[in-house]
Amino acid sequence: MSLVKDATRSCLVEVHFVGFRNFYYYKLLRRRNIRNVKSKFQLFKEDKISYEKFIESFQGWSAYAKWANSYNLANRIITSLL
Repeated sequence: MSLVKDATRSCLVEVHFVGFRNFYYYKLLRRRNIRNVKSKFQLFKEDKISYEKFIESFQGWSAYAKWANSYNLANRIITSLL
């Protein structure tokens, strides 16, 4: 396989590594991590977890999310909290 074919293929393939979906020019959060934070929010709404536990979890998630290209996603989730 030539170098050109390898370079073209690497641009199209996503690689899962350390909780991110890594592409050639950007990285996104894994879908299951987004589902997890949304489920924690739902549990908080239903009073199944305490406010302190939810805030602790959300702060950790938002610090992790800053490393990805997820500005709009984080803003959407924060707006849904308010």
